[in-house]
Formats: sequence, structure tokens, C-alpha cells
Amino acid sequence: MRFAGKPAINYWTDFQIEYAVCDRLDFTAEQENWYDTDRFYLEETILLMGFKVCDWFSIAAGDRFVDERQIFEDKRQWRYENRPTVDLLFKYAYEGFTLDWRNRYEYRDKEGTDREWLRFRNRLRLRTPWKWTEWGVSPYVSSETYYEDRHGMAKNKRFNQLRSFVGVSMKPIDHLTISLFYLLMHKQSSDHGWQPIHVPGIELKFDF
Repeated sequence: MRFAGKPAINYWTDFQIEYAVCDRLDFTAEQENWYDTDRFYLEETILLMGFKVCDWFSIAAGDRFVDERQIFEDKRQWRYENRPTVDLLFKYAYEGFTLDWRNRYEYRDKEGTDREWLRFRNRLRLRTPWKWTEWGVSPYVSSETYYEDRHGMAKNKRFNQLRSFVGVSMKPIDHLTISLFYLLMHKQSSDHGWQPIHVPGIELKFDF
């Protein structure tokens, strides 16, 4: 991730496996990999168990294991983070459109920091009913905000990230969904204020 006077470009791959344990219970394993223009710098492994309370509300809990290459003492080093996570997901459907609102609460235990802290993420996503071609190509959009409740962080710096997605999903074969997306991510830098990062990416999801 770079802010050297020109727009930063990253690339993201996301692989998911979702297994339905029973009608209301499912297990999700996810692997995210982030690259900038010349190096691999972040990976996240997510394990979540989800429970469908009713048609419009689900809850999930699990853990996230993160390795990120960052600069410490003028050297680029890998730093580990353990991030227990709870998701509250609300859904509403109308005329084929589906609106979901995910509230994600993360407990961040990061190597090299003096204490743990909480982060709150709120994502609003709209899926459309349109299906094009035999693969069922369908567009979607989403927006997500981040708020860090970190000790010592100035209050005006705690809202520090905004992600805006536009993409299409498709199902070429049973049990596989492919999503191609463009993400515009704004992150607040202590030196340069809000900085845009352009992220084209692909997501592969296997469901059973």
C-alpha cells in the first residue's frame, strides 16, 4: 500500500467455502490475499460459524488470523494479528432486490502494540434480481465504514476507512459463485489525510 504522490493500486483475491451444517447453521472458511503493484503484503484467514435466527436476522462468530507486512524500525516486517469476530446480519427483500446490513465487531490483538482494542464495521449491500446470460450474471453494490475504538487515538481519527464496492456475481456451475468487483477504498493517513486506494479483485465461493 503506497501513498507516494500518486493513486495507490492494490489487488485482492478472496476464496470462500461455505458448508450448510443444517437448515439454520452454516460454517464459512475464507482466505483473503492482498497485493500492491510489486509485492504480496497481507493475508487473512477467517473461520465463522453462522446461525440463522429468522428470515431477516442471522448471527455469526469466529476468528480471523492476519499477517501483514508493515514497516517497523525502517524495515519491512511481517506482523501477526488475532481478531475474534462477531457479525450481526439483517436482511430485507423486496421485488427481487435484497438489502443486507452487516454489523461486524472485531477484537484486535495485534503484534507490536501495547494493548488490544475494538473495531466496528458497518456494511450495507444491495443485490439486484437481474440475471444475464446462462451464468446468471447479476450486479451488486455495497458500502462499508470502519470505526476504531483504540486507546490513545484521537476521536477525529477513529472513523478511518470507507470502502465502496461495485461488482457482478455469476454462477457458471453448481456450487461455485464467481464475483468480479472494483473497490474504491479510502483510508485515513496520519500524514496525508484521506487517501484513495483502487482495488480490482475476484472472489470465488464454493457452497455445499
